[in-house]
Amino acid sequence: MKRINIILFSLFIFVLAMAQDIEELNMISTAAGITQEEAIQKAREMGFSEEEIKKAIEGEKKEGAKPEEKIVEEEVEEMKEVMAASPPRPGRVLPFGYDIFNLTPRTFEPLDVGPVDPEYPIGPGDEIIIRLWGEVEDFHSLVVDREGKIFVPNVGRMIVNGLNLEDVRKKLTTGMASAYSGIKEKTTFVDISLGKLKKIKVFIVGEVVRPGGYTIPSVSMVFNALYYAGGPTTRGSLRKVKVIRHNKVVAEIDLYEYLLSGERKNDIRLHNFDTILVPPIGKRVSLTGRVHRPAVYELADDEGLKELIEIAGGVESDAYTERIQITRILKDEMKEIVDVNLKEILESESENFTLNDGDRIVVFPILDIMKNYVDLEGNVQRPGRYELAPGITIKDLIQKADGIYEDTYLNRALIIRTLPDLTKTIIRFNLWKALMGDTLQNHLLERWDVVMIRSIWDVGIEKIDTIFISGHIANPGSYEFYNGMTLKDLIFIAGGLKEEAYRLQAEISRIIPERGTDSTEVIFVEMKEGYGIDEDTTGTFFLQGNDIVFIRKNPYWELQRNVTVEGEVTFPGIYSLETKEERLSNLIHRAGGLKETAYPKGARFLRSKNNVGRIDVDLKDALRHPSGVNDLILEKGDYIFIPRQEASVYVKGEVRFPISVLHEPSKNVSHYIKRAGGFTDDADKKHIKLILPNGRITGQRKFLWLDITSVPPGSMIIVPKAKETGGTEWGEVIKNVSSVVSSVVMVIFVIDRLNP
Repeated sequence: MKRINIILFSLFIFVLAMAQDIEELNMISTAAGITQEEAIQKAREMGFSEEEIKKAIEGEKKEGAKPEEKIVEEEVEEMKEVMAASPPRPGRVLPFGYDIFNLTPRTFEPLDVGPVDPEYPIGPGDEIIIRLWGEVEDFHSLVVDREGKIFVPNVGRMIVNGLNLEDVRKKLTTGMASAYSGIKEKTTFVDISLGKLKKIKVFIVGEVVRPGGYTIPSVSMVFNALYYAGGPTTRGSLRKVKVIRHNKVVAEIDLYEYLLSGERKNDIRLHNFDTILVPPIGKRVSLTGRVHRPAVYELADDEGLKELIEIAGGVESDAYTERIQITRILKDEMKEIVDVNLKEILESESENFTLNDGDRIVVFPILDIMKNYVDLEGNVQRPGRYELAPGITIKDLIQKADGIYEDTYLNRALIIRTLPDLTKTIIRFNLWKALMGDTLQNHLLERWDVVMIRSIWDVGIEKIDTIFISGHIANPGSYEFYNGMTLKDLIFIAGGLKEEAYRLQAEISRIIPERGTDSTEVIFVEMKEGYGIDEDTTGTFFLQGNDIVFIRKNPYWELQRNVTVEGEVTFPGIYSLETKEERLSNLIHRAGGLKETAYPKGARFLRSKNNVGRIDVDLKDALRHPSGVNDLILEKGDYIFIPRQEASVYVKGEVRFPISVLHEPSKNVSHYIKRAGGFTDDADKKHIKLILPNGRITGQRKFLWLDITSVPPGSMIIVPKAKETGGTEWGEVIKNVSSVVSSVVMVIFVIDRLNP
């Protein structure tokens, strides 16, 4: 939305800034259907601040600024974003040369100040700067008027229109010599230069993005001017841009010369009221494939295939030039394929190939197939792909690969050979005899041969066995088996037993092939307790390849099991359980027993094992009856907290004054609710909750209508809010009706007093 606002506002400012005076402003505003005040008001409604509006108008009105530039830049930036977000599809080419005009006009805008070419014609609007120095020092900045004249102080009016800078320098020096004698005597010197240059009006028409009239610097060339109009469209020609002056074509410019070589030899400086015409595009062809610049190109009438390849930068190194393909549109609305030998055309000085409008040329790559190579695989020093030199044999190839390894299997090797019909066959040979130069075994190699050499381990002459150990070992996993390896050796290699490992016995699974399908045997190996580096039966038990060793966990081993007791005990803190059967009462005894200030009924018991959480425990009963129901067996992580003696009961919820009430023996729930001000109107009297000090939750107990609930100190009474039934609230209805009746009575009373 912000972007749309900016574009709309820019259009408003463009309308306003085009006006040169009040009358023109009114005329443009009327034609656009908007006044200056309406444009500014519209900008305010879009959210622009007064400062932004002021800057926009002043920025468009400043001297030399072109009202359309801001819009042009935004359109160009938008075009760049679209092109970046939508790259050309694979195989699709874009017209050549047009993207250079996506840049802003300022990129190629000539400077208003600075040196000009010697033939620059001075005219109305140019600034001529005259400096006198030496015996007389003076400075004059003179602007050529509409009649092509300047007024030189002490000299008079002088005509300079159409003269170049050198002619003006001579004319002014001669004219001023009559007023300044020091010029002839060479005691006073004259320096003539140009200041700010004039603007000229040119018209850009034809196949351009934004045709129209433009005010540009007078030193602008055709290439500069085209940028103001956004450049030619893809329907416009880049090869035949015409400059029309006084109804005559004074120049025809080929923009390809600048784009391809940087030369601007045909580009000319524009004059006031020149017209630049971009005609429709001429012969256009598409070139894709293995060339340096695939694109859609415009060709001149006398240009053919050879010139097209040159314009595209030539072919790539992997291009197949003996056959390129041209898809051509025929006059009967059909297409045909034409194959052309590009190599012959490029090598010939006179031969060429004529292209038609709409031709599509494809330059194919060479085949990705290598012919002169062989592959060497397996147990050699440098396996890989090698050049197939004339007369190369197996022995020659292995020597190129720096020979074979010591464990190479010499009795057999293979050649996989590709036949002319691309089928494959196997040739077997004795590698040892081939290396000795036996002519029957040392085969002559052919293209695409694959020589395979293997080691004794690959073919099963020798094999590497592994052994596996798992369980409570430092580094379980597979290990290479060595002859003479014992169980103790394997445990040593695997980093030793873990602390919790069962050290009296190891279990080994072994394969015995002679037994057939029932080939697995489980062996139990006895070890000494406290196994270390001393010799024992483990050190004399020899392993075999593919054995699997299991180290079990000691069922009686575990780390200390700690529990925490805090609060009103003699020695609070962390305790390690002595046995798996230790109970709560024993822990309290180890903690020095309860203090006199302890409140056992409020004891809280938390169990973290299996996320059990809070357990309702009667500590007083547990201490009175050891091993009873409340004397729990403790678990690792248990937490026991014994609070101080409480002296109050807390009442909360739907009571009038939620407070803590001092505990009174033998008082029930109703007593404490009354002490808290009684129930509110929203109280649910049937579902009162009583939370005992040890966390147990119970309700109000009654016998007939009598409350017989015992409330120990430290308890909490919660009165919930009654659930809404959705029925008619008659109390609220009566209240509202009463209010209405009172209002009616008051109105009647007032009317009666006003009409006695």
